[in-house]
Amino acid sequence: MHFVDTQKCKTDEIEKYLSDKNEKYKKVWKKYVDDKKNGVITKQPTDNQWNKPFIKEALSDCFFNNCGYCGKSTIYDETGEQIRNEGDVDHFIPKSKDEKKVYSWDNYVWSCPICNGRLKVAKLGFLNPTVKNDCDCIDFSFKNFEYCFKKEEKYKNLKNKFKKTINTFSINNINFKQKRKVLLEELEFYIEDIERYQPLKDYGKEKEYNEALSKLERKLQITDFKLLAERIFIPKLKTHH
Repeated sequence: MHFVDTQKCKTDEIEKYLSDKNEKYKKVWKKYVDDKKNGVITKQPTDNQWNKPFIKEALSDCFFNNCGYCGKSTIYDETGEQIRNEGDVDHFIPKSKDEKKVYSWDNYVWSCPICNGRLKVAKLGFLNPTVKNDCDCIDFSFKNFEYCFKKEEKYKNLKNKFKKTINTFSINNINFKQKRKVLLEELEFYIEDIERYQPLKDYGKEKEYNEALSKLERKLQITDFKLLAERIFIPKLKTHH
């Protein structure tokens, strides 16, 4: 999990749209939330205006088409063939808990369907990928390709949230760890090619350089764990070359 500043992706159009929908539906959602708190069996309101294409597209772009929780791509399959975007707009604070968060951009996280389903079961108590302080407690180990907890005093109050986040979303499962390892190896190969041909661009190797650059860009476009790749893997590889 990596911090994503969703405020940078919120347009005036989105802000106005959500504000209008909140005004229209706030009484309905407040009654639903109050009924839930009081143990009254009630149906959830049927409006879902947060699923409008321009809302989903903006949020997906903000998360680079990766799930904000587990890091998997929501828009490409494993062969690299483009498919429809299967991600969801997740309400980090559940709609049943706070009516003011139903139409709040600040409460939205781009999620794959699997993680969104797990959220509905486990409810609350996770790290929030849109909150910088939550994500600052997370480190990454190249030894076993796992996300780990920073053992610093200032983060000790987040330890239980970290454990629940890692376990609920299977972030450190064997499959994910192997995929991260393979991704690092692939990126290293692409970067070696780029750095090999870059000094030779003016000596007949411009085509090879551009091809190497395109391969890296294509890989980053379709990959799982794109934020890990761009923020941790690539800077490390460039430092070592």
